Amino acid sequence: EKASIDEFYLDLSGMDKFFGCYQWTKEIALAVTKETGLPISFALSTNKTVSKIGTGEAKPVGRLEIKDLEIKPFLNPLSIKKIP
Repeated sequence: EKASIDEFYLDLSGMDKFFGCYQWTKEIALAVTKETGLPISFALSTNKTVSKIGTGEAKPVGRLEIKDLEIKPFLNPLSIKKIP
C-alpha cells in the first residue's frame, strides 16, 4: 500500500510460514539501496501504526522488528507526539 512518495506498507501476514519476514524485508531494503542509493529504514510489527512509529525511531537507516510482547515496552517511553 502506497502511503506517500517515499512510504509504503506491506502486509506480510502468514509469510513467516515460508521464510523470515525480517530477513526478506532486510533483503528488499538492501536491494533498493543498491539500485538507487537511497537509504531505507523499516519496522515490522502487527499493525501499521506501530510499524510507522518504529520506522521513525529507526531512521535514518535502521531496521526494527517489534513483536507483540514488545509493543508496550517499545511505545511506553515515547512521547504521545510520536503517534501519527
